[in-house]
Amino acid sequence: MAVSKVSDADFEAEVLNATVRSWSNFWANGRPLPHDRARARRDFGVMGDKVKIVKLNVDESPNGSKYGVMSIPNPDIFKGGEMASRQVGAAPKQKLQQ
Repeated sequence: MAVSKVSDADFEAEVLNATVRSWSNFWANGRPLPHDRARARRDFGVMGDKVKIVKLNVDESPNGSKYGVMSIPNPDIFKGGEMASRQVGAAPKQKLQQ
């Protein structure tokens, strides 16, 4: 499953107005994606069209704070225009797929 890059300009259209859940990873330049986040992307990939994976660079799109992003990387799941889940730390595949 491909990861789409979004910005402040299209976050609402691509994530908040999406017809499926969106796993949104807020990140910044110079801070590599931890292994756990890469594993989560792989695990979400098996869900096919049930989830959309996007990333937003907070250096280029500073509105991350609008969504409660206090540190990065910060993965959140949005559904129906609202944050449905915030995952802090590692989680087993089954929990991520819930």
